[in-house]
Amino acid sequence: MNILLIYPVESLQFNDLGYNYGLGSIAAVLKQAKHSVELLILHRWDKAKIDKKINGYAPDLIGIYSASDQMQLIKQCVGYLNNKYNLPIILGGPHPTVAPAECMKIEGLMGICRGEGEFPFLELADALEKNKDFSRIKNFWFNFNGQIIKNDIRPPVEDLDSLPYPDREIFDYQKIINRRLFKDAEVMCSRGCPYSCTYCINSFLNKLYQGKFLRKRSIKNVIDELKQLKSGYKFERFIFHDDIFTMEHSYVIDFCKEYKREINLPFAINARVDAVDEEIIRILKDAGCVMILMGIESGNKYIRNMILQRDITEEQISKAFKLCTSYNIATVAYNMLGVPYENENSIKDTIDLNKRIRPTFLSRFVFRPYPGTELYDLCQEKGWISERRVKSYNEGESILDLPTISKGKIRYYHNIFAQEVKNSFLLPVVKILAKVNIQDTSLYLFLYSYYRKIRKVIYMNHSLTQGKRGYR
Repeated sequence: MNILLIYPVESLQFNDLGYNYGLGSIAAVLKQAKHSVELLILHRWDKAKIDKKINGYAPDLIGIYSASDQMQLIKQCVGYLNNKYNLPIILGGPHPTVAPAECMKIEGLMGICRGEGEFPFLELADALEKNKDFSRIKNFWFNFNGQIIKNDIRPPVEDLDSLPYPDREIFDYQKIINRRLFKDAEVMCSRGCPYSCTYCINSFLNKLYQGKFLRKRSIKNVIDELKQLKSGYKFERFIFHDDIFTMEHSYVIDFCKEYKREINLPFAINARVDAVDEEIIRILKDAGCVMILMGIESGNKYIRNMILQRDITEEQISKAFKLCTSYNIATVAYNMLGVPYENENSIKDTIDLNKRIRPTFLSRFVFRPYPGTELYDLCQEKGWISERRVKSYNEGESILDLPTISKGKIRYYHNIFAQEVKNSFLLPVVKILAKVNIQDTSLYLFLYSYYRKIRKVIYMNHSLTQGKRGYR
């Protein structure tokens, strides 16, 4: 069976196209079962691109990855594909998982897949190919001429080693690596997170799967994939995208021993500030860890722990960043602006905390209330969600009308955040540019987006002319 996976990801203005693990894993499972799989990436509505792909590939089934930010583009796709080609279309991904009833209202859908999609989608493809009944496949909701069938959720894949390594070729993965400033190859050793931060979907997933969502691959399974990637692609380092790489210290210790012996390349990880100590930092450093990314989110204690439910102290934050600095490991601090109950003073608290801990790199996002999270429910209840639309939380625009701070102030602090923390000599100029609006954004952000594009072109050209090839 020919299966087309569609990946709508509109906004690449402020970030590079990343690899999608879910689509890669589904593609690998389907290919292992001898189905044909191709991928269509849509950065915007492009009817000609869709027609070219459909006519050239002739798919029998279409699966669309559906994130909340992309639903407008997805609805356009579904309507067009249904009207012109009348193909079976399935939505999968985070938005159908948390908002199934909303998604089932989209005209032209055969159904949606909730939760992990590898084996449900394989069952559907097999059933359609053999003309068998598929109406009771778990994880799916189906629309049969207006009658909605809601099937139960199956348990998550317990043995992650049983899955084939995610397919990367459908993404032209080397091209993705080459476009990045940091030439990373991304990997995940686990799925899930046990914490219940109010802005994150993991809390919903833990309830959906009754607390069984956190699972780990065996160390051997991960190392074997790393060897495969090392021999198949050119890159400079690995980055492990596990929500919290350091969750289980015994796993980290054993992994680092094998990694140093078998792989021995630089790598970066995600961690929580309360899930690292000096022993783990030392072991990570010895194995080749060059960067740790950690979430602060807010420098204001009330916002951080009562609203976001991060349950971490300023002392833990300071200690974790200090430890990384002492072992010469670069750090990235994640920060969030425009959270419910945020005001100018709480944003200044976040700026001041970043000044004290002095991360190597700063990352700041404007808060988005995503369906399936506690804060989304709060914002809906309070009537704070406006009709404004953004394509990405990287845009610096808030869709909330908060009583405690205006969207203009949120945008302003988002624009000046990095220069303020660094106390840059450019700060006075940035503050002026951040107050001038152009094309529904600040002049600063407008100019900065073009600066990033130019910098990327210069960097890529320099890498090519210098023959920079990365590690193999």
